[in-house]
Order: sequence, then structure tokens, then C-alpha cells
Amino acid sequence: MLLGRSEHDNPPLPIDRTGEFPTLLRGVPEELFEHGNHILEGVFVVVPEHDMVARLSLGLAARLLPGRLSAVGGQRGHRVAGGGVCPGLLNLGLLDLGFLDRTDGGGCSGGEGHRSGTLPGEFTAQATVYARRRTPGDPPVLDRRFVADNIELVTTNCRLRGSSADVARFADLDRLRRQLQADIDRLNQAAGLVSKSIGKAADAAERDAQKAEGRRLREEIGALEVRQATIIAESDEILRAIPNLTHPDSPTGGEDAAVEIRRGKAPIPQFTFKPADHVALGANLKLFDFDAGSKVAGHGFYFLTNDGVLLELALTRYCIDILQRKGFTVMTTPDVARDSILEGTGFMPRGPETQIYSITGSDLSLVATAEITLGGAMHERIFEAEELPLKLVGISHCFRTEAGAHGRATRGLYRVHQFTKVEMFAFTLPEQSESMHGELLELECELFDGLGIPYRVIDTPSGDLGGPAYRKFDLEAWMPGRGAGGEWGEVTSTSNCTDYQARRLAIRYRKPGEKGTQFVHTLNGTAIAMSRAIIAIVENFQQADGTVAVPEALVAWMGKQTMAAPTRGGGLSPEKPS
Repeated sequence: MLLGRSEHDNPPLPIDRTGEFPTLLRGVPEELFEHGNHILEGVFVVVPEHDMVARLSLGLAARLLPGRLSAVGGQRGHRVAGGGVCPGLLNLGLLDLGFLDRTDGGGCSGGEGHRSGTLPGEFTAQATVYARRRTPGDPPVLDRRFVADNIELVTTNCRLRGSSADVARFADLDRLRRQLQADIDRLNQAAGLVSKSIGKAADAAERDAQKAEGRRLREEIGALEVRQATIIAESDEILRAIPNLTHPDSPTGGEDAAVEIRRGKAPIPQFTFKPADHVALGANLKLFDFDAGSKVAGHGFYFLTNDGVLLELALTRYCIDILQRKGFTVMTTPDVARDSILEGTGFMPRGPETQIYSITGSDLSLVATAEITLGGAMHERIFEAEELPLKLVGISHCFRTEAGAHGRATRGLYRVHQFTKVEMFAFTLPEQSESMHGELLELECELFDGLGIPYRVIDTPSGDLGGPAYRKFDLEAWMPGRGAGGEWGEVTSTSNCTDYQARRLAIRYRKPGEKGTQFVHTLNGTAIAMSRAIIAIVENFQQADGTVAVPEALVAWMGKQTMAAPTRGGGLSPEKPS
């Protein structure tokens, strides 16, 4: 849909006003994108044959459309394709092509950007803006303008999710940012007029006076831009800390508000003996060695040994075989990622509250989950709509500081600093994400039903959601050795992150025959977190004689039906007296 066209010279003058909405002096009217009512689909820029053509078109693209952009066209025009909600075009003056002089290219956050400098001499350009109205099926949008216009909603959402993000402060900063941009626009216009008048000065004195006025205006503009940059940096930091919106059906409250929605096929086992926990069973069967792990790397690290190793490998092959049949592409991923990728997926790589191990002297951190690397692998990717959904499954080590986690319920393998995990990740069209979320949950249930492990499915409450998640379901397995008489313990989770991660990572899609691009939705789900799956198997399949039965689904991979203590040695640490 053509919404508006504006043609400018320097200074800008309205020449043509057409379309469904009126076009104001320097571009698209502010109300066009209020409350995220429209999605920007593309801009067509036409300028005279001039050496500034490429810089102008790319400069406009970098500031008007978020993330990675492409510009194609002939000598006299460039079609700039892009997408996403792009608020505040009038305040930013982004279509004031007559003043787009200094451009650096690149992307901008949340569909907004900044421009500076003045273009000397006469210059005429035309811009046509395409957009469409948002529909009820479009995802909720958590961009800069939405937050500024929905302070109460976003503040309430932060409170329900336990976030301390200062939304009111963000709103104040954003209003100041827009006011400063308006002042910069006004001064740039004045500077343009002064620049134009220098060549028409009656004498040298008048010319010198105009040059002095031009310098004064540029200095004032520079000071305002420095102040604006400081404000933007502070407001962006707050914006990054704001969690995703919350699904209306998610329970409200903390961990105690979780809602059990169903149970798995396997019943809770009824033992004729007092069940042991996995720490005691593992020590007797030489499945893992915490003492050796502590010597090498400290508390929270361990060695898997003997059947413990075979069990992890069997679990890996078991779930990979199933997921490949379900259309997932399997891969191993790096165990490190750039901090920008961690931030893009919603993790905090640095700071006092981080759970991430960062590598000093670099911009790399150890990954807490393959969600980070699988999502980051598509950074700045533009999909064709027919490529979606794309389903990936990644095998990686996971590293977590687990700061503040202590106590009997966290002992052994339950909360460790390193473990292996098989992670599912999906990129979808917005209209596909809810059904994909259901598919990931069903796969998690299929995997644990196939292992014969009793579990329940939990609809995670708002206060227990991670920042990127719009909605999350957990599987909690029954662990007979946990607590006084057995307790449920989380073994998987699956989250619909809508476009929260895609916006930060600039991952979009385009549909054939439609202009522009939109953000994909991303989802993730644990297939098997090895450490906790091993707990569930060892504790639920323990036998009266101290051995552990191998789940039927794993017998082929383990090559045995029972895990028993090695006949000789089998451990790294010396035997402890009984």
C-alpha cells in the first residue's frame, strides 16, 4: 500500500502530497506509526544522477529500516527493501534527504536512527514510503515507540516478571531524545539556509558574517548531538533490560503459581526399598566422580565415567535419531559466542548478576545453551517465507556460574557448572510460532515418554519466565532421591520468544510478491539436558540390589540392560572406606 510520497529540495519544500495519509514537510507523519499501527515494508528513493546517490540511498536505509538492508536499482533510483515497525519518522526527520550528508551505513536499533551534517548546494530527492496496517494476527511489538506509548502496560509486565527495568525513566529519556532531534532538525535547516545564502552575499563582510553564523549553528548542533548520544545510550540500556511481553494465558505470579497441565505416560515408581539418590548410586556404580572434578576445576564440575559416559552418549543418539526423523537439521555448535550474540538472544554476558562465564580480554563468552549459538548463526539473515519453519537441533556443552545456588536440592548433577545438552531451535513465520511451540512441547513429551520417565508439564508463571520468553512450558521429572521423599525437578523447557530475539539479531523474512521484510519468530526447547536426564534415569530405574536398569529405548545404544558396578576399580578417586 502506498501511504505517502514526499519530494524535497534544499531546504525541503512540499511538492506532492498523495496517499491514504497526508505527508508532512519532511516525510511520513508521526501518527502513521503510533502504537505500532503500521509495519514499514519499503522505501523507494529517487535522486538525480550524482555521486551522492549510493550514499544517500544507503544512508536512508541504515536509518529508516532496522538491521541488515539491501539497496538495488538503476542510475536514478534505489529501491530499499526492509521491514519491521519503524516509529517516529517525523521526529527523526529521516526522510529529510536534503540533509543526509554524513552516513556510515550499517543498521540501527528498533527501526530508528540518527543523521547529521548538511548537504552543500542544491539537491532534490523524492521518497515513496510503503507500509501496511497491522492485523490482529501480527505479534506484539516491543520496540522503542511501543514502550514509550504504553508505559503502564510495560511497567506492569516488568513487575509481574520480576524485572527492575526503569520504564518511566526510559519514557522520560525518549521524550527528551525526540525533543533534541527536533531541535537538531531545526538547526540543520537553519544551517542549510545559511550555507545557501553565503554564495549570494552582497559583500565580503556579509559573507564572513554568514560563515560565522554557520559555524555557530554547527557547534550548537554538535553539542546537542553529543547530549542526544548520551541519552540514547542510557535509554538503550534500559530498553535492552525490558523483558518480552507475556502471553495472556500464562499464570501470574512466582514459582508457586505454576500450573500443572498434564502428566506423562509413566507412573511414579513404587519401591519396596528406600530409594537412594543419584549421588549415592553414582558413587557405588562408578558413574561419575565429583572429587576428581573438584580437584581439576573446582566445586560443581565432575567426570562422567564408565556407564555414565555410555548413558550420555546413548541419550544423545536416542534423541538425535528421533529429531532427525521429525525434520530437524542436526549440528554441533561452538562452545563460545561473541557477547553481541549473547545479548541478541537475551543473555547478559557481563555484570554482577550474570550467570555467564566471560573470557577476559576478548568479546567472547562461554555459552549457557546452544540456543545462543543456534539463534546467532542466523544473525542478520533474511529468509524467504517458503524456507520457514526452519528446525535445528544443536549439541553443545553448556557453562553456567550458578551463582548463589546451594543446598541439598542442588547437589550432585542437578545444578552444575558444565553439562552437555541437545537443544531444539526453530525459526518461524509469526503465524506459525504458537503451533511450533506446541510441537516442541510434544517432542519433549515424546522423548521422556519413550524413556519411561514420569514427568508433569508446567505452564510457567510470569515471574519465572526468562527475559526473551513470551510463554514457556517446563517438563519436571519425578526424582525419587530428591528431598525427603522424592520431588519433581525441571528437566526441559520450551519457550516461544516471538520476535524478541529476532529484533536484536536482525533476523527477518520476506514473502513473494510483497514489499519489504518482517521479523521472524524464534523458539527453543530442551531435547535432553544430560545431567538432569541421568538423574531421572538413575533414580527412577534403580533396583533393590543397587544396580540400575537401562531404559528399553537405550538398550541398543548402551549394549546392556543393566548398569552395575565395575568388577575392578573403574574410578578416578581412591575407594572410600565403607
